[in-house]
Amino acid sequence: MILIRGINILNQFYLSKWGEAYNHPKNISYVIFNWSTHLRQEITTSKIPLIDDLPPPDQNVRPWLFIYFLISLVGALTVMGYISIGYYASLQASRSLFRRMLARLSRAPSRFFDVTPIGRILNRFVADIGTADGAVNGSARNALSGALNFISSFSVIVYVVPKFTPFALFIAWLYVRLAPPYIRTSRDLRRLESISLSPAFAGFDELLHGLMHVRAFGAEQRYQDRFHHRVDTFQAFDHSYWLVAFWLRWRYDCLGSVVVYLTTLFALSAKVSTGFAAVVILNAEVFAEASRQLVRVLAQVELDFNSIERIGEYLEVPQEAPATIEKSRPPAYWPSSTNGITVVSQDVALFEGSLRSNLDPFDEHSDDECWDVLRRCHLATDLSRPSSSDVQGHGTMKKRKAVFDRLDEPISIAGGSLSAGQRQLVALARAMLRRSQVVLTDEATSAIDLELDDQANDMTDERNYMQIQQTIRQEMGDATVITIAHRLRTVIEYDRILVLDRGRIVEFDTPARLLKNPDGAFTKLCHGSADWEDLRRLVRE
Repeated sequence: MILIRGINILNQFYLSKWGEAYNHPKNISYVIFNWSTHLRQEITTSKIPLIDDLPPPDQNVRPWLFIYFLISLVGALTVMGYISIGYYASLQASRSLFRRMLARLSRAPSRFFDVTPIGRILNRFVADIGTADGAVNGSARNALSGALNFISSFSVIVYVVPKFTPFALFIAWLYVRLAPPYIRTSRDLRRLESISLSPAFAGFDELLHGLMHVRAFGAEQRYQDRFHHRVDTFQAFDHSYWLVAFWLRWRYDCLGSVVVYLTTLFALSAKVSTGFAAVVILNAEVFAEASRQLVRVLAQVELDFNSIERIGEYLEVPQEAPATIEKSRPPAYWPSSTNGITVVSQDVALFEGSLRSNLDPFDEHSDDECWDVLRRCHLATDLSRPSSSDVQGHGTMKKRKAVFDRLDEPISIAGGSLSAGQRQLVALARAMLRRSQVVLTDEATSAIDLELDDQANDMTDERNYMQIQQTIRQEMGDATVITIAHRLRTVIEYDRILVLDRGRIVEFDTPARLLKNPDGAFTKLCHGSADWEDLRRLVRE
């Protein structure tokens, strides 16, 4: 950047000498008449050894053109290198920040996501990373460029017109005097603008996920008004920020006009050549613009680095335990985390596509196997294996209502075309199809309707009530199933039950042994349940 500014100044002086060479013989003084003082003033052109040795341009302009071409070529190559290096460094820095923040949040504890709004996280990855991608590099380079232009233009003016030095210092002080109130106000407005944007992101994301519920309760206008209010709040801060920027720009434009006017007067009265006078006036404009740019861009740099500061906060998010603990490594025959373990969560993740692509994304199983797990999860018609609820009246068979009729049945984004219970059944079918050695279920049946496809009209019918749990036990009998549940009937027939209280292990044993302890936590939970008699009978059986 220093080289670029030096080449620009060299080019200005060279063009001034080139212009003078057309009007005056080299190294010869010329006289002008000052009408204001009625005195004759002698002005001598400056001498530059290499330039003064060139032939007059009106006789042979080629040497002048060649030197100008060399200066322009060096300047162009310098600018290209400056732009290339700057953008490459910016890309590498923003890419590193993005990857580090993504890796950090990927291993953040669940508590972090419970207390942090999703809109705030989206704002970091959208607005702040966007600032790191483009704005930080530009504002930092503009700040450095403004500082160099300020110093270099000031030096040129003082060198050519030394009498202008006190006025230049006073005007520079005025520029600096206007800066602090603008910087403080714009910084606070930009911070408020960024803070007000997160609720808008969060509200819009929540609205998309709960759109069906909003329409069901007829609350469209309420959510629309709330979203408009948040957008209006953001726009108010944004509009105020630009008003403050215009306030500063108007005052700096006035000072810039004063600088150019005074510089022109001093240059005309200082007996300098016409070429150098043009250089001084040009650098006066550069000085005024550099002063304006320096204050404005320094404030922008501070504002842009607020985004880097917010990204840095997420780079210090607490982390879960390491993925691999050398002292606690399981035996080699244990299943790996990618191939041997299946997780079925309460909030099921389905993808846009077909039913088959969600059941078997890697196309590892046949259609018959897919249909088999769908039937076992009560998602497809199965007349060959009737249940007790299929026989009604005088032994007539009731055909079950099939949720899916074909494997290419379309699934919308996030499974929005299915109910919560149907999504959980699809996830269970996917887990059964994989036949993993370890299956972890987290409230995997919490949203499943107990009356599956009109099969259970009597809520006291135990076989219908527990049919999904029976399917899990039958189909995953060869696997280790770890279930997190609040419904006692979900886990009452498991081999072992672990009771937690405030994150600490209270009891761990078989259901029968736990119920033998009258003062145990599990026994108290069962006694407080409306299904106490059924729970005790299931344990005895």
